[in-house]
Amino acid sequence: MIRTVVTRSSIFPLAILCFILINFADGRRLHSTDIGKRKGTIKTIESDDGDVIDCVDIYKQPAFDHPLLKNHTIESSSLKINNQVKGEKDYALKELQGWLKFGECPEGTVPIVRTPTKFAKYGPKKTHLKSRYYSKLIQPYNQRNASPSDDGHEYAEVSIFGGPYFGAKANINLWSPDPHGTMSISQIWVASSSDNYDELNTIEAGWVIGTGDPRTRFFIYWTSDGYRSTGCKNFDCPGFVQVSRMVAIGSVLEPISNYDGKQIFINVTIDQHKESGEWWLTFQNEAIGYWPNPIFTRLGNGANSLCWGGEIVNDEPNGHHSETQMGSGHFPDEGYTKSSCFTNVMYKDDSQTFKDADNLTTYVTKPLCYDIKVVNDNTAGQGTHFFYGGPGYSDQCPN
Repeated sequence: MIRTVVTRSSIFPLAILCFILINFADGRRLHSTDIGKRKGTIKTIESDDGDVIDCVDIYKQPAFDHPLLKNHTIESSSLKINNQVKGEKDYALKELQGWLKFGECPEGTVPIVRTPTKFAKYGPKKTHLKSRYYSKLIQPYNQRNASPSDDGHEYAEVSIFGGPYFGAKANINLWSPDPHGTMSISQIWVASSSDNYDELNTIEAGWVIGTGDPRTRFFIYWTSDGYRSTGCKNFDCPGFVQVSRMVAIGSVLEPISNYDGKQIFINVTIDQHKESGEWWLTFQNEAIGYWPNPIFTRLGNGANSLCWGGEIVNDEPNGHHSETQMGSGHFPDEGYTKSSCFTNVMYKDDSQTFKDADNLTTYVTKPLCYDIKVVNDNTAGQGTHFFYGGPGYSDQCPN
């Protein structure tokens, strides 16, 4: 039997520990200003969804910790968004981000979610991208029934290849799929590489839901070396420069779409300013910020591929395919209001004009688990659009 001896010197720290545990157990928590405040914080906003937003001095944001951005001058946020596309209803930023109901960040600051969002990390290299870029960079191809990657990532997406492309955009409807312990993502990819996969550069943005957090969140991601050592999601590392004080990357997005009911869309645009080479991110007509040209090696003069669609991680629990849902969790054949979709899928060419994407190449790793259906009928004003997703594990998707 192990005997525990409590001395007078140990009583005080033990009392502190008990105080902390009791306060958390009865539903109270330590005040957010006491824990993990971001460097350069001027003001803190707490949302009823549990997020804590730090309003950080714009010149003390994480981007300036990047060795290539020490003397960076922030670019102007004035943007011309050509051919702006709209969803079923244009939701204002305050309607989509609950934290804005509790205050706004002052001029000269940017909002940063204090606690890293709790979703599964991307993990190892995205080998489906490797299969595309390694010697097939410019050549169109069709891999609808492609093999899933060896790291468990599975996809249902569309792409265009060749370029140069200077932007990608779409309306993406919001859902809250069950990630079943992994993650489910709907996003836009902008990418360039050579025959060497380790030179792969990507910029990514969309919504994600993941482990330990059942809420849908806005996110960004980037890499400049094939996911080896550079890049990260949101502000987990320096790189992205934020200019907007109205959008918190990584924050909860709500409301979400209802099955066979009201559909909620977000509009996401990633486009390059040809003069500066910076890649700008726009959300609901708000220029959020940009990825500076120096952090990339192969995105200085456009991208050579664009992708739109869904991604999940299959961790094969209990020896069978994951029950992780993609999109709405329903197959594309169910159509609008039931299956998830991207509408007004567009790209920007060398003329600096956004155009409807056509001749899309589909990529589906497991059609019996998740599938995709492209529609070119524009009678509903949805331009080039597609339905995608599925439920994951089922009788027809056992492994």
